[in-house]
Amino acid sequence: MRAWFFACAVAMLLASHAAWAAPKKEAVAVAAVGEAAYKAGNFKGALEKFLVARQLDPAWPEFTYNAALAAERAGLLDQAADLYTAYLSEGADPAGLAAAKQKLAAVNRVRSEALEKEADAARHAGDAVLAAGRYRKAWQLHKERLVLLYQAGRQFQKAGLVDEAKRTLAEYLRLAKDDEPEYLSAKVELKALGGAGPDSGGDPSPGPATAPPVKLTTPIDGPPPKVDPPVPPPPLHPVTPVGPIVHKAAPAPARIGPWLAIGGSALVVAAGGVWFGLARSDVSALQTTYDEAKAKSIPFAGMDQKGYAAEKARLEDAYFASSTVALVGVAGVAVSAAWLALGGGDGPASNVAVVPKFGPDGDGAALLVRW
Repeated sequence: MRAWFFACAVAMLLASHAAWAAPKKEAVAVAAVGEAAYKAGNFKGALEKFLVARQLDPAWPEFTYNAALAAERAGLLDQAADLYTAYLSEGADPAGLAAAKQKLAAVNRVRSEALEKEADAARHAGDAVLAAGRYRKAWQLHKERLVLLYQAGRQFQKAGLVDEAKRTLAEYLRLAKDDEPEYLSAKVELKALGGAGPDSGGDPSPGPATAPPVKLTTPIDGPPPKVDPPVPPPPLHPVTPVGPIVHKAAPAPARIGPWLAIGGSALVVAAGGVWFGLARSDVSALQTTYDEAKAKSIPFAGMDQKGYAAEKARLEDAYFASSTVALVGVAGVAVSAAWLALGGGDGPASNVAVVPKFGPDGDGAALLVRW
């Protein structure tokens, strides 16, 4: 009886672990429709489904990652960037986080290039305020390109926004190296505006809004200074569309092996225990009946001494075999538990022990699991 209780406890433990690890079924069903749309090239449709799945199960971050992939393929780069950023705050899978960081950087580079083109168009159209804002936003998305920040400062100056021009040029000088092509020009222009350079220790901000016009080293409307093109990043690995459960290297599937092994071994222990109990009971009953018959000098179920010995030997063989099966099951539990405790998957490690028990009311073993 105790063996069956033990088996049921292990089964309940496995069931609770599986329930904790899996996403909600209704979310998986919606995500499967999104996956089919993604494979068919309907990226906007896939995005809609992945967003619905995300709402149904916000605790499963891979829905967010897949929505970001679909948004990127659909050309919705602003939304893709927001979703990649959200995944970086939700996800726990190291491989997924690394991929999301790489994808977000690539998306932001494309967004920065688009904003730079808008800024160039606004500059040529004479809209210095719009051009300055676009250049600054483009730099915020791709901060390695400091020339964009410099161009923003020059456009603020052309628009008459002297304070913004001084702040922007001072920020450029703080971030740029002194061998940058625009560094000397920025330093001269900032000084002419009445701002302090990076080495002066003064306050780069706010002089009078009516500062006199400044003769720049190069025309504001002229072409931007030539800079060496940035080294292109290595090509991204192609992203394979995910399956209906939409996860990559999530911890739960990697741990299912040791848990199944523990459950199977526990069932072997239970079966061996039941067999052991029945065999032991039969041996005891045979011995008791034989002793009573012998004391009363009456026949024992038609058996003589030889028949009794043969029957007892058969039952004792079953007794021994059942003990062996139970011990094999205990060994399987111990090995599976060690597999789990020593890293059978990602996620928190478990402490597992098999404790033998001996006593007048029966022998056995207890499985202790702490996680």
